[in-house]
Amino acid sequence: MSVRWRWLWMTGLLASLSCSAPQPTPGVVRGRPGERLASLPGPMPGFGPFDTFSDALMAACPVILSQPHATAGRKGAQDFNIRWRISKEYCAWLYYTPVGKYEMSMLTDQSAQDDLDRRRSCLLPETVDL
Repeated sequence: MSVRWRWLWMTGLLASLSCSAPQPTPGVVRGRPGERLASLPGPMPGFGPFDTFSDALMAACPVILSQPHATAGRKGAQDFNIRWRISKEYCAWLYYTPVGKYEMSMLTDQSAQDDLDRRRSCLLPETVDL
């Protein structure tokens, strides 16, 4: 293979890698653009069950905060505005099961943002599909 063909092959490979659709984040459910989810599936694989709500809540925090772009840092920190623009709001339901345990639904990152770009809130569907 000549140098020219290697260069074209590598350019094509890099173009196909950079233009491919982003990989879905495991455990995160997203609707189509502009579509609000009607429900979230549950339970989250590998999470729970827990005997108490507080145990489930304590276990949920690191799961949520470990998601891509889940935090933006402190408002006065350097480059906060950039981190805020790329950050995401993740949320899930913690729910009580018929067997007396607590579980967490899958996560969603659907959110609403105020007009001034200062605050986000999660658009959590009303139900969990078990």
